Amino acid sequence: MFDLFKDKLNSYSISWLLEGSIKIFLLGLYDAIKLHKMLAFMLSSKVIRTRMYECLMANIVVLLSSVLILDFIILPFLSEDVRSFFNGAYYVFYIYPIYGISYILSAVWYIDIAEQAYLFSYSEPLPKIKSFQGFIRFGADLIYRCFFIGCFSVQLFMFQYIPHIGISLYFIHLCAFNAFISFEYKWDLRKWTTEQKINYFEEHIFYLLGFGTPLTLIVSFCPKFIGLAIFAFLLPIYIMMSILSHPLSLYYNINYENLSMEDISRIKGYKKIPFKLPIFQFAFFFNSKLLQLFYFLFQRQ
Repeated sequence: MFDLFKDKLNSYSISWLLEGSIKIFLLGLYDAIKLHKMLAFMLSSKVIRTRMYECLMANIVVLLSSVLILDFIILPFLSEDVRSFFNGAYYVFYIYPIYGISYILSAVWYIDIAEQAYLFSYSEPLPKIKSFQGFIRFGADLIYRCFFIGCFSVQLFMFQYIPHIGISLYFIHLCAFNAFISFEYKWDLRKWTTEQKINYFEEHIFYLLGFGTPLTLIVSFCPKFIGLAIFAFLLPIYIMMSILSHPLSLYYNINYENLSMEDISRIKGYKKIPFKLPIFQFAFFFNSKLLQLFYFLFQRQ
């Protein structure tokens, strides 16, 4: 950011950076486990209670129990010859359709939960799209977001194949992804663009990594569909927690003596700027190039 990273390290030690980032990380972690905070939402809103009950029924009672019944009740009593065929058929004709339906329904329920929690917390009207041009911008940003999430998923997949440090990078970025998903509903209600979300996230990276850690740990130690079911049920809880949270950033003072005149003119009036970790830059860069390619191919037709 303005080529100030070197100047910051000259002004502050690595120990200062580590100490500050750990404290903010722990604060985000602490805010993510204060589950009693969501009780105020549950008690105040019938809509939230209803939607949470529906999430429980769809993802835990139906989806999770279906997987557990297969693994621990049905498959142990089948012969080896039948087990593989029955397991595949059970997933294709039962588990996958149930997961698809619950995924779509949960996405709708999450929006209702986020809106009710936001109105309860901020007591302000939700921003509305007031013009056709605004609706077009919203649609374009939605497409941009889908491409971005896809590119970041590819980035996550690639980390698994990096020797030695790949698993650690994968876990860190998965924490970031889960925190991003949790906070995105709050940002959507404020009508932020994808670029605004990414910039805010990278400026509050240590807090948000801490916030995303509990959910990531819970899901990471579960088999695939069991983890997906638990994640789908816990996500609205973290959406409500994100609405209550106020992320902190690690700031450092600007040392004007070590800057060029060009940099001084660009940051004139600022006494400090947040430490920014560009965790999404690869996905952001790849996403931009991919969209440019699609635009170029569309123009040629």
